Amino acid sequence: MSMTNKIGFAAGILLGVIAVIVLATFFTTSLSEQQAFNKTIEVSGSGVVKITPDEAHVMIAVVSEALTAKDAAATNSENMTNIFDELEKAGIADVKTRQYSITPIYEWVEEETLEGKRQKSVIVGYRATNLIEAVCKPEDAGKAIDAAVMGGANRIDSITFQLSDSLRENAYSDALSKAVKNAGNKADVVAGELGIVSIYPVKISVVDYYPPIVRIPVAVEALPVPTPAPTLITPSEVEVSASVRIVYAFQ
Repeated sequence: MSMTNKIGFAAGILLGVIAVIVLATFFTTSLSEQQAFNKTIEVSGSGVVKITPDEAHVMIAVVSEALTAKDAAATNSENMTNIFDELEKAGIADVKTRQYSITPIYEWVEEETLEGKRQKSVIVGYRATNLIEAVCKPEDAGKAIDAAVMGGANRIDSITFQLSDSLRENAYSDALSKAVKNAGNKADVVAGELGIVSIYPVKISVVDYYPPIVRIPVAVEALPVPTPAPTLITPSEVEVSASVRIVYAFQ
Protein backbone atom coordinates (compact mmCIF):
# COMPACT_ATOMS: atom_id res chain seq x y z
CA MET A 1 0.00 0.00 0.00
CA SER A 2 1.40 3.38 -0.97
CA MET A 3 1.95 6.15 1.52
CA THR A 4 -0.88 8.20 0.00
CA ASN A 5 -3.34 5.34 0.38
CA LYS A 6 -2.27 4.74 3.98
CA ILE A 7 -2.89 8.41 4.82
CA GLY A 8 -6.34 8.35 3.16
CA PHE A 9 -7.28 5.13 4.98
CA ALA A 10 -6.23 6.58 8.34
CA ALA A 11 -8.15 9.79 7.68
CA GLY A 12 -11.26 7.80 6.85
CA ILE A 13 -11.02 5.84 10.08
CA LEU A 14 -10.56 9.07 12.05
CA LEU A 15 -13.64 10.67 10.45
CA GLY A 16 -15.66 7.57 11.21
CA VAL A 17 -14.65 7.67 14.88
CA ILE A 18 -15.57 11.36 15.10
CA ALA A 19 -18.97 10.68 13.53
CA VAL A 20 -19.67 7.88 16.02
CA ILE A 21 -18.73 10.14 18.94
CA VAL A 22 -20.99 12.96 17.65
CA LEU A 23 -23.95 10.62 17.15
CA ALA A 24 -23.46 9.04 20.55
CA THR A 25 -23.35 12.46 22.18
CA PHE A 26 -26.51 13.56 20.31
CA PHE A 27 -28.52 10.49 21.25
CA THR A 28 -27.29 10.61 24.84
CA THR A 29 -28.35 14.27 25.14
CA SER A 30 -31.74 13.58 23.54
CA LEU A 31 -32.31 10.63 25.86
CA SER A 32 -31.31 12.74 28.84
CA GLU A 33 -33.67 15.52 27.80
CA GLN A 34 -36.49 13.05 27.25
CA GLN A 35 -35.95 11.51 30.67
CA ALA A 36 -35.87 14.97 32.24
CA PHE A 37 -39.11 15.86 30.47
CA ASN A 38 -40.78 12.73 31.75
CA LYS A 39 -39.91 13.67 35.33
CA THR A 40 -42.80 16.09 35.70
CA ILE A 41 -45.95 16.60 37.74
CA GLU A 42 -48.85 18.31 35.97
CA VAL A 43 -51.58 19.87 38.09
CA SER A 44 -54.47 22.29 37.69
CA GLY A 45 -55.50 24.98 40.14
CA SER A 46 -58.57 27.15 40.58
CA GLY A 47 -59.40 30.23 42.59
CA VAL A 48 -62.69 32.02 43.30
CA VAL A 49 -63.34 35.48 44.73
CA LYS A 50 -66.84 36.58 45.75
CA ILE A 51 -67.50 40.27 45.31
CA THR A 52 -70.46 42.67 45.15
CA PRO A 53 -70.92 44.37 41.73
CA ASP A 54 -70.38 48.10 41.61
CA GLU A 55 -72.33 48.86 38.41
CA ALA A 56 -76.00 48.48 37.44
CA HIS A 57 -77.03 48.67 33.77
CA VAL A 58 -80.74 49.43 33.31
CA MET A 59 -82.26 49.02 29.83
CA ILE A 60 -85.10 51.53 29.41
CA ALA A 61 -87.40 51.83 26.40
CA VAL A 62 -90.06 54.16 25.08
CA VAL A 63 -92.49 52.71 22.52
CA SER A 64 -94.77 55.21 20.78
CA GLU A 65 -97.45 54.53 18.18
CA ALA A 66 -99.22 56.95 15.82
CA LEU A 67 -100.90 57.07 12.43
CA THR A 68 -97.82 58.58 10.80
CA ALA A 69 -94.12 57.94 11.26
CA LYS A 70 -93.61 61.66 11.93
CA ASP A 71 -96.11 61.71 14.79
CA ALA A 72 -94.73 58.49 16.30
CA ALA A 73 -91.20 59.90 16.22
CA ALA A 74 -92.33 63.24 17.70
CA THR A 75 -94.16 61.60 20.60
CA ASN A 76 -91.26 59.28 21.26
CA SER A 77 -88.77 62.16 21.21
CA GLU A 78 -90.85 64.16 23.69
CA ASN A 79 -91.10 61.22 26.11
CA MET A 80 -87.42 60.43 25.81
CA THR A 81 -86.49 64.05 26.52
CA ASN A 82 -88.58 63.88 29.71
CA ILE A 83 -86.83 60.64 30.69
CA PHE A 84 -83.39 62.18 30.27
CA ASP A 85 -84.49 65.14 32.40
CA GLU A 86 -85.81 62.87 35.17
CA LEU A 87 -82.67 60.72 35.14
CA GLU A 88 -80.53 63.84 35.39
CA LYS A 89 -82.59 65.06 38.37
CA ALA A 90 -81.98 61.67 40.01
CA GLY A 91 -78.23 62.12 39.57
CA ILE A 92 -77.84 59.52 36.83
CA ALA A 93 -75.77 61.01 34.01
CA ASP A 94 -74.29 57.96 32.26
CA VAL A 95 -77.01 57.30 29.69
CA LYS A 96 -76.47 55.93 26.16
CA THR A 97 -78.78 55.18 23.24
CA ARG A 98 -78.62 51.49 22.35
CA GLN A 99 -81.29 51.19 19.67
CA TYR A 100 -83.73 53.35 17.73
CA SER A 101 -86.24 52.26 15.13
CA ILE A 102 -89.44 53.30 13.36
CA THR A 103 -91.44 50.42 11.91
CA PRO A 104 -94.85 50.18 10.25
CA ILE A 105 -97.76 48.50 12.03
CA TYR A 106 -99.64 46.08 9.80
CA GLU A 107 -103.18 44.77 10.08
CA TRP A 108 -104.94 42.09 8.07
CA VAL A 109 -108.13 43.26 6.31
CA GLU A 110 -110.61 41.52 4.07
CA GLU A 111 -111.51 42.90 0.65
CA GLU A 112 -113.83 41.95 -2.18
CA THR A 113 -112.29 41.03 -5.54
CA LEU A 114 -113.63 39.56 -8.78
CA GLU A 115 -112.33 36.21 -7.55
CA GLY A 116 -114.04 36.55 -4.19
CA LYS A 117 -112.94 37.66 -0.74
CA ARG A 118 -109.28 37.74 0.17
CA GLN A 119 -107.11 39.11 2.97
CA LYS A 120 -104.24 41.50 2.65
CA SER A 121 -102.03 43.40 5.08
CA VAL A 122 -102.22 47.17 5.22
CA ILE A 123 -100.28 49.75 7.19
CA VAL A 124 -102.46 51.18 9.96
CA GLY A 125 -99.80 53.15 11.79
CA TYR A 126 -96.16 53.39 12.84
CA ARG A 127 -94.23 52.39 15.94
CA ALA A 128 -91.16 54.29 17.20
CA THR A 129 -88.93 52.49 19.69
CA ASN A 130 -86.04 54.10 21.54
CA LEU A 131 -83.91 51.92 23.81
CA ILE A 132 -81.40 53.51 26.19
CA GLU A 133 -79.02 52.17 28.81
CA ALA A 134 -78.56 53.93 32.14
CA VAL A 135 -75.44 53.03 34.13
CA CYS A 136 -75.43 53.76 37.84
CA LYS A 137 -74.47 52.35 41.22
CA PRO A 138 -76.39 49.19 42.16
CA GLU A 139 -78.12 50.98 45.03
CA ASP A 140 -79.43 53.55 42.51
CA ALA A 141 -80.97 51.02 40.11
CA GLY A 142 -84.42 51.43 41.65
CA LYS A 143 -84.05 55.20 41.50
CA ALA A 144 -83.21 54.96 37.78
CA ILE A 145 -86.33 52.87 37.11
CA ASP A 146 -88.58 55.26 39.04
CA ALA A 147 -87.13 58.28 37.23
CA ALA A 148 -87.51 56.64 33.82
CA VAL A 149 -91.14 55.69 34.44
CA MET A 150 -91.87 59.16 35.77
CA GLY A 151 -90.46 60.58 32.54
CA GLY A 152 -92.63 58.40 30.32
CA ALA A 153 -90.86 55.07 29.87
CA ASN A 154 -93.31 52.26 29.17
CA ARG A 155 -90.86 49.36 29.09
CA ILE A 156 -87.97 48.26 31.31
CA ASP A 157 -86.23 45.39 29.54
CA SER A 158 -83.61 44.25 32.03
CA ILE A 159 -81.16 45.11 34.78
CA THR A 160 -77.63 43.73 34.75
CA PHE A 161 -75.10 43.98 37.57
CA GLN A 162 -71.48 44.12 36.49
CA LEU A 163 -68.01 44.90 37.77
CA SER A 164 -66.20 48.04 36.68
CA ASP A 165 -62.91 47.52 34.86
CA SER A 166 -60.73 48.31 37.88
CA LEU A 167 -62.75 46.19 40.31
CA ARG A 168 -62.88 43.30 37.84
CA GLU A 169 -59.11 43.34 37.29
CA ASN A 170 -58.38 43.44 41.02
CA ALA A 171 -60.81 40.60 41.73
CA TYR A 172 -59.39 38.52 38.90
CA SER A 173 -55.83 39.08 40.13
CA ASP A 174 -56.85 37.81 43.57
CA ALA A 175 -58.59 34.77 42.03
CA LEU A 176 -55.56 34.04 39.85
CA SER A 177 -53.25 34.23 42.86
CA LYS A 178 -55.48 31.71 44.64
CA ALA A 179 -55.42 29.45 41.59
CA VAL A 180 -51.60 29.43 41.46
CA LYS A 181 -51.38 28.65 45.18
CA ASN A 182 -53.99 25.90 44.78
CA ALA A 183 -51.97 24.29 42.00
CA GLY A 184 -48.74 24.61 44.01
CA ASN A 185 -50.32 22.95 47.04
CA LYS A 186 -51.47 20.02 44.91
CA ALA A 187 -47.99 19.59 43.43
CA ASP A 188 -46.39 19.71 46.89
CA VAL A 189 -48.72 16.99 48.18
CA VAL A 190 -47.97 14.73 45.20
CA ALA A 191 -44.22 15.32 45.49
CA GLY A 192 -44.28 14.65 49.22
CA GLU A 193 -46.16 11.38 48.81
CA LEU A 194 -43.64 10.23 46.20
CA GLY A 195 -40.61 11.28 48.23
CA ILE A 196 -39.58 13.98 45.77
CA VAL A 197 -37.50 16.60 47.57
CA SER A 198 -37.56 19.51 45.14
CA ILE A 199 -39.86 20.58 42.28
CA TYR A 200 -39.91 23.68 40.09
CA PRO A 201 -42.40 24.99 37.50
CA VAL A 202 -41.44 24.61 33.83
CA LYS A 203 -44.74 25.43 32.12
CA ILE A 204 -47.73 27.54 33.17
CA SER A 205 -51.01 28.00 31.27
CA VAL A 206 -53.73 30.45 32.31
CA VAL A 207 -57.27 29.55 31.27
CA ASP A 208 -59.29 32.28 29.51
CA TYR A 209 -61.28 34.56 31.78
CA TYR A 210 -64.87 35.70 31.25
CA PRO A 211 -66.16 38.61 33.38
CA PRO A 212 -69.25 37.83 35.48
CA ILE A 213 -72.59 39.44 34.65
CA VAL A 214 -75.75 39.01 36.70
CA ARG A 215 -78.79 39.67 34.52
CA ILE A 216 -82.24 40.26 35.99
CA PRO A 217 -84.94 40.12 33.29
CA VAL A 218 -87.74 42.60 33.87
CA ALA A 219 -89.65 43.02 30.59
CA VAL A 220 -92.46 45.04 32.17
CA GLU A 221 -94.72 47.01 29.83
CA ALA A 222 -97.18 49.80 30.51
CA LEU A 223 -95.64 50.57 33.89
CA PRO A 224 -97.71 52.83 36.14
CA VAL A 225 -96.39 56.04 37.62
CA PRO A 226 -94.34 54.96 40.64
CA THR A 227 -95.73 55.39 44.12
CA PRO A 228 -93.86 57.48 46.72
CA ALA A 229 -92.20 54.27 47.93
CA PRO A 230 -89.02 53.80 45.83
CA THR A 231 -88.31 50.63 43.91
CA LEU A 232 -85.84 48.54 45.93
CA ILE A 233 -83.29 46.46 44.01
CA THR A 234 -80.22 44.94 45.65
CA PRO A 235 -77.57 42.92 43.81
CA SER A 236 -76.19 39.62 45.01
CA GLU A 237 -72.49 38.76 45.07
CA VAL A 238 -70.87 37.44 41.92
CA GLU A 239 -68.02 34.97 41.66
CA VAL A 240 -64.84 35.85 39.81
CA SER A 241 -62.91 32.70 38.99
CA ALA A 242 -59.51 31.87 37.52
CA SER A 243 -57.86 28.60 36.51
CA VAL A 244 -54.28 27.57 35.72
CA ARG A 245 -52.40 24.48 34.61
CA ILE A 246 -48.81 24.14 35.83
CA VAL A 247 -46.17 21.55 34.99
CA TYR A 248 -43.55 21.01 37.69
CA ALA A 249 -40.24 19.20 37.00
CA PHE A 250 -38.05 17.32 39.43
CA GLN A 251 -34.61 15.67 39.31
